[in-house]
Amino acid sequence: MRGFFTLASLSTTGSVSDRISTTGSVLPEREVVIAAEGSGRVIKLPVSLGSVVKKGALLAKLDSTVERAQARQAHANLRQAEAALELAASEFTRAETLHGKQAVSDLVLEQRRIQHESSEAGVEAARAGVALAEKAVANCSLKAPFAGTVAEVQLELGALVAPGTPSFRLVSIDRV
Repeated sequence: MRGFFTLASLSTTGSVSDRISTTGSVLPEREVVIAAEGSGRVIKLPVSLGSVVKKGALLAKLDSTVERAQARQAHANLRQAEAALELAASEFTRAETLHGKQAVSDLVLEQRRIQHESSEAGVEAARAGVALAEKAVANCSLKAPFAGTVAEVQLELGALVAPGTPSFRLVSIDRV
C-alpha cells in the first residue's frame, strides 16, 4: 500500500541564524592628495592630522612676498598700458580727422592705426600678466577642495615647498 504525506505534516516554524566572519576594507567616499601649486616656505600650518575642515579652509600658507610684489608690478604695467592706449586712441582719432581734411598723409594715418592696435594688444597682455600674478599669489594658499578630515600631513613649518609637492591627504568619511 502506498503512503500519502501532506506538506503540512513536514513543515515546522522557527528562526535560523548563521554568522559569517570576514575581513574587508572601508574606504572613504572621497579622497584626494592635495599638492602645492606654488612654491615657497611654509609660514602657516593651521591643521594637523585628524583635523576636520570645511570646504575652502586654509590648510597651509606659503610665503608670498615675491608673488605679491610681482602682482603689484603687473598692476602697474596694466595702468601703464592703459595710459598708452588712451594716448594712442587720441592720436589715431586726431589723425583720422586731419586725414579727412587732407592735412595728414595716408602713411601717418596708418602709423597711428597700427600704434593704436599695438596699444590694445599691450593692454590685453598686461591684463594676462595681472591674472597670472594673482593666480601665483592664490597658489601660495593650500585650501581644502571639500569638507573632510585631514588623513595625512606631509609639511612642516619652515619647509621649502616646490610645485607638485604632495602636502595633505583629505578624506570625506561622512559616507564610506
